[in-house]
Amino acid sequence: MQRAHVRVALIFGIILTLSAMAGACCDDFIEEPQVLHGRFVASIDEPPLTSFGLNYQSFIFETMSPHGRQFVRIMHAFALFEPQIPSCVLDYKRSFEVVATHRNACSQSVSNMSKRYVFDDEGRFVGFKSAIEYSKGVSTLPIPRDEALQCYVVSTEDVSLIQPLQ
Repeated sequence: MQRAHVRVALIFGIILTLSAMAGACCDDFIEEPQVLHGRFVASIDEPPLTSFGLNYQSFIFETMSPHGRQFVRIMHAFALFEPQIPSCVLDYKRSFEVVATHRNACSQSVSNMSKRYVFDDEGRFVGFKSAIEYSKGVSTLPIPRDEALQCYVVSTEDVSLIQPLQ
């Protein structure tokens, strides 16, 4: 009987060790937060808020780099009682400073981020709709729809650091 317990404990220990090694080698490595300067171009409509688990906000953010205009995804995960990125950022005439951390895991194309399934009253699939809400005052921009945008995650602590630039 004790042998069986020892065997189970040994197998469990090996599984935990292999799991930790796989996570260490394959997950995003921890990066330091960066300060991004730019404009919020659009928000991506996320599922309704819930008090069970995390809620998400996604935005398309335009930054200027030495290589020209670049679009990135800004993502924020929050519990219902935590601060959210305010909707007032959706004004293209205003530039903002955002503190965020680069994460490869949440990189997605605009097409995939914004695709929502539409069902009729009887639950039958009727098609897709776009869940993009463009910022006030945004003109037509050449946003790449089918290539993955780099993703930056804003922590709950850094939401309060989102500041308009003068």
